[in-house]
Amino acid sequence: MDEIKKDFTATTDFLSDEQRDCKAEISEATKSINKLESLNCQLQADIKSLERRLNAAEKHSRSLNLELHAVPERRNENVVVIFKKLCEIIGYPIVDSDIRSCRRVAKMNTNSDRPRSILVTLPSERCRDDIISAVRKFNRNNPKEHILAQPM
Repeated sequence: MDEIKKDFTATTDFLSDEQRDCKAEISEATKSINKLESLNCQLQADIKSLERRLNAAEKHSRSLNLELHAVPERRNENVVVIFKKLCEIIGYPIVDSDIRSCRRVAKMNTNSDRPRSILVTLPSERCRDDIISAVRKFNRNNPKEHILAQPM
């Protein structure tokens, strides 16, 4: 009987130790999960903040652009020269330093016969707006030779 009692006590002590170890592991795992959930929430908030900042930066960078449509394409053309010539025609002289970039962009519809658009990035919204105003003024003064102008 004493031996059975000893065995039973040893078994219950062993099970009690195992249960204590399992509780400790579960407690540590719970703490770890809580930390990870908190970190996940913080990272999600950071991602949303970065997305808002990126969207604002992209919107601002697009606000510096002018897009020229239906300008005939030629082999070995220089789109900067084309844009400068257009500015000369509308009475808004522009220098190379006022043009951040000027390039043809890919067509949205590759089957279209229209020439690729020219995208011009300018140093400021004011410069872009001045060019658009010059186009509108040109159109008022030359009703038979309209040039359409709209910001992107």
